[in-house]
Amino acid sequence: MVVVALIAPAVFIALIVLFLVPGSSVPKSTPRSVLLRYKVWEWNAGWMGLALAAASVFMATEGLKSLYGKPRPDMLDRCNPDLSNIAAYAVGGLGQRIAGAPIIVTWKICQNKSDELKVTGFESFPSGHASFSFAGLTYFSLWLCSKFSIAFPYFSYFPYAARSHDRENGVPSEEHNLDTNSRGNEPLAVRDQGAAPPIYMVIIAFVPFAVAFFIASTRWFDHRHHGFDIIFGSVMGVVFGSVGFLFYNMPIRRAAGWSWGPRSRRHAFFKGVGWPSHVGADNWACPTGTEICLPRMDTESASARSMV
Repeated sequence: MVVVALIAPAVFIALIVLFLVPGSSVPKSTPRSVLLRYKVWEWNAGWMGLALAAASVFMATEGLKSLYGKPRPDMLDRCNPDLSNIAAYAVGGLGQRIAGAPIIVTWKICQNKSDELKVTGFESFPSGHASFSFAGLTYFSLWLCSKFSIAFPYFSYFPYAARSHDRENGVPSEEHNLDTNSRGNEPLAVRDQGAAPPIYMVIIAFVPFAVAFFIASTRWFDHRHHGFDIIFGSVMGVVFGSVGFLFYNMPIRRAAGWSWGPRSRRHAFFKGVGWPSHVGADNWACPTGTEICLPRMDTESASARSMV
């Protein structure tokens, strides 16, 4: 599970960033040091989101397992109860008054009193395999959708004045248009402002999600978890995977695949009241005395790719 839901996505993220980032939208004149910064930051953001999703869902799952202590479906088989001495371990139930009715017994009726039984036998809720696999693989599916623009067709929306760019040299023009996309001075028809991604790309992005479904389903057929435990764990994984993605990656439809920029040095570990965000002019991506700044170039590149 750890290999499939954590290590494999981490390896694929590193390889994709190494060979495909920053892509052709960045001007060819961009210095190599800046391109390297692109790669390192995208790699860091990709791994940070994955690690956040995995660590968060692991802590939540283990905490709930310890809190509820729900017996597994195969608990009786693991327990090997002493059926010949039920009365000695009875603690309640209607069976103490009516013959044939259920009797509640303590766990000490188990002839197998190993620590493994006490720890793993009462950890049915929620399913750790379901939650962990859905957290890591949901994050990876969203990350692939972001990097390769796999989304439903949509009308571009910019929270800033969109600028048309020359595809070859990446130089922004002076024209501004907030309402419609344009290619130079030629307006685009409504139906030309969006298109469906290739089906094979949709399939590739869905594969991690399908693998998570397969892993979760095996816990049902192996009688390791009740159905609700698997469903609850799966939902937990999807939630934490989505949170990990949103913390470090910009919305799929808005950023052409880029992650959020780094925090400023001044606000790296704390932001006081009155500051709108953790980003500032002293951001490490904006070296002193240069006009090259990663967040700024990310924004322009996203605008260019959406408009050209």
